[in-house]
Amino acid sequence: MGIEQSEKMRILVIGNGGREDALSWRLARSPSCAAIFAAPGNAGTASRGENWNVAATDGKTLVEKCQYERVDFAVIGPETAIAAGVGDRLREAGIAVFGPNRSSGRLESSKAFAKRFMQRHGVPTARGVIVHTLEGAMKALDEWKGGGVVVKADGLAAGKGVVVTGDTDAARAVLAEWYARNGVPGGGYDVLLEEVLEGREVSVFALADGRAMVPMSAACDYKRAGDGDTGPNTGGMGAYSPPNGFPDDLYDRVRERILAPVLRGLQAEGEEYVGVLYCGWTTCVASSRAPWRSASRAATRNAARESAEPSTAQMIDPVISPPSSACRVERSVPPDRVPGHRVATPSSGTPHGWISPRRIA
Repeated sequence: MGIEQSEKMRILVIGNGGREDALSWRLARSPSCAAIFAAPGNAGTASRGENWNVAATDGKTLVEKCQYERVDFAVIGPETAIAAGVGDRLREAGIAVFGPNRSSGRLESSKAFAKRFMQRHGVPTARGVIVHTLEGAMKALDEWKGGGVVVKADGLAAGKGVVVTGDTDAARAVLAEWYARNGVPGGGYDVLLEEVLEGREVSVFALADGRAMVPMSAACDYKRAGDGDTGPNTGGMGAYSPPNGFPDDLYDRVRERILAPVLRGLQAEGEEYVGVLYCGWTTCVASSRAPWRSASRAATRNAARESAEPSTAQMIDPVISPPSSACRVERSVPPDRVPGHRVATPSSGTPHGWISPRRIA
């Protein structure tokens, strides 16, 4: 479904966090925006449009409300909405959506799926093993090679499902607590155990339209609470952009080593990913490796995991101007006419397209 940029649109932003406030603020400034809504929204979104008292995961009611309000375009914020299949329901109703469907959104909603996907398609990633029971986890730790262990609950846990431990004994304690209370964060029983990567991490956000991916900006998160990074990982502590101290060819590396193989893999498996892919890149200390920490942060600028909200606020104004220009990757525009962002395509890591400010989908 395509919408000419000259057309006025009625836009819905789904979610209630800081990132949705940032998206709503920027979208409302677009000359293409006729009206803006948020579901359920917050005080910020209410200041520029109408909030709906509808949960972000209630696809049925969101479709009904969109049809009543004649919404043209929906932007999905939270990963929980993606996992609930809200994008699928809206698309089935003929509403244009920025955000992945439930199936491709598993790159965000399931760490186990993301790990297996990266391993299948040659995306650099940390060494890891997936376990399903406490007994299986203990056996894996008995055979663990190396020092620290990152313990990751498979499902969505609002940034609280990852614990970085210093050794296997500490990892055992975390797992014993999770399984003993029958409460792996996010639900279920699957847990991903990964090696600890020591180095600097940067998050790179890429726009995707199902055919191509365009890296648009990068940010560094403040990951751990406490002075000197002594506390646990936590979400929403802030981010800064643009990052400094990274190689000049950072975007080329991300495009060639992450975006191109991910896009090839998605297309090979019959998946269409539309939205923003969130790439966590770690340059390891004393190593030439730069594994990708996690397969994605799916969705709308949703790059949604632990630090999505501050990262969105940092990047949305300089990157999307106006916001509608970022909603379609138009590869038919000659490179010499539209300078800017090179595109990763499935055929190779060599970009051959450009982002066009002329159309929106």
